[in-house]
Amino acid sequence: MERLDGQPLSDTWSEISEKERDGLLAQLKGIFAELRALKKPQGSEIADGAVCAADGRKLHDHRIWNAAGEKGLGPFSNEEEFNLFLRNGITNTDSIIDAEKKAEIQKLIEMHTESEKEKTKTVFTHGDVNLSNILVKEGRVVGIVDWEMAGWYPEYWEYTTAINTHYIRGWRESIGKFLDEWPQKKEMDDLWRRNYCDGP
Repeated sequence: MERLDGQPLSDTWSEISEKERDGLLAQLKGIFAELRALKKPQGSEIADGAVCAADGRKLHDHRIWNAAGEKGLGPFSNEEEFNLFLRNGITNTDSIIDAEKKAEIQKLIEMHTESEKEKTKTVFTHGDVNLSNILVKEGRVVGIVDWEMAGWYPEYWEYTTAINTHYIRGWRESIGKFLDEWPQKKEMDDLWRRNYCDGP
């Protein structure tokens, strides 16, 4: 890949003015609107609702290992299969002894089930939106890098991964200015991360 002429937004985020931030966030809003509008390739075998990589194959997420102890997951034909994988195949809490864990996982199962009933569409997703992956120069977003976790995910996934990937002051509060906010899905994601996630 060509080297983009810019610097990570993480280098300057704490120093730039509110006006400069707003300008960059407006640009990001346009970029991610274009990303959300992407359609699955014509003639591809990727079904509507499938959760998979751009080419319909296995996804990669630094936080998630598969049953064989390797990174990589899917592909999944729908959100229900994806959610079941995220819960390590758990469909009920009968075998869970710890009362607090049992209650959390039961709630997660219920939230996953409710999300599946909503028939959330899958959209093309970067999957690792953070300040280090946004390159800027002279007040312009010149590129977004590190696409190895990209793929077709439920439309809330971009927000729930972004809100948990960077802790520089003011960044989390700004994410809703360029991505649709999904507070209930964030609560669902928080439950999943607390009980099953391998990373941040």
